[in-house]
Amino acid sequence: MNDEKMKILEMLEKGEITAEQASALLSQVSPHKAERRERKEHDPFGIGWSGLSAELGNIVEEVTSGIEEVTSSLSEVFGNSFFTEMKGERVSFSQSSGAIQGDIASVKLISKNAKLVIIGHDENFIRLSGEYVAKHSEARPVINLEGNKVEIAYDYHAMHSMKILCELPNVFIERLQLDNKNSSIKVSEIRCRNLSAKTKNASIKLSDVEADKAILETSNASIATEEVKFNQLYTKTSNASIKLHDFLNGAENAEAYEHEVEAYTTNASISVELPENFAYKIQATTTNAGVKCDLDDMDYEKQTKTYLNGKSPNYEQTRNRIKLNLSTTNASIKIE
Repeated sequence: MNDEKMKILEMLEKGEITAEQASALLSQVSPHKAERRERKEHDPFGIGWSGLSAELGNIVEEVTSGIEEVTSSLSEVFGNSFFTEMKGERVSFSQSSGAIQGDIASVKLISKNAKLVIIGHDENFIRLSGEYVAKHSEARPVINLEGNKVEIAYDYHAMHSMKILCELPNVFIERLQLDNKNSSIKVSEIRCRNLSAKTKNASIKLSDVEADKAILETSNASIATEEVKFNQLYTKTSNASIKLHDFLNGAENAEAYEHEVEAYTTNASISVELPENFAYKIQATTTNAGVKCDLDDMDYEKQTKTYLNGKSPNYEQTRNRIKLNLSTTNASIKIE
């Protein structure tokens, strides 16, 4: 380093000049080197960068124009959906059945990595719709709506993402089976005899649903119900909460009946809001947390911080009864 540069740096260190002034002085000391650096920044390959940039721009314009011409020609043959799939964009699909006569025997949807939404509507047909992003143009769902059945099949590995909406007429469904993985299931405004909703690593939610028997299973995600009526309800997950709220309201039976509720999880809470005008029989257990029950007039066979076993007076003689079995670990259970 020459004496001039040393002097400039010393002046900067003593605060006699600013950093900007020091930079200007250093560039004057070595003007040729600064010029070479500036040329290198603007033309790193030494081949006339501005000219090359202009040439590349012309090439890109010609290629783009050619692609648009080919796309326009093929679109007339295959339709717009072909290119939507080819470019990896969202593709919509929709298919409806004929008029539904009477009740529906079976609805079965098996999927993976697809959000499932099942909802009742006032029309007399089944409609299966949704959207997906495919990895290639041949990946598309195959739908079967014959014989009052609902089926959809597709190559799970060929899809980036998928959403499925199944709209069912407001008639009675004998069996509703929903099997999914790694994505959520939502069911609303449905009446059926047997309901099975199973997934993994994603949530399950029911609202405004009536079923004789409902089985809800997932893992590492929550389960929630509201405004549901059932005779038997089985819920199971892990590492996530279970919320059973606003159920069996207005479901008092003329004859004696015992409804059953089972809720199992780990490392997360369970919350249950019980309806009025019912008698209750409750067994609840947890570890490293507490069981809280805000019900009046309960006869407890055993009650500790982590365990509860009790029932309403005259439980067996009461017309409408609910039997609950609740279990978790490392989290609370709340019953109210």
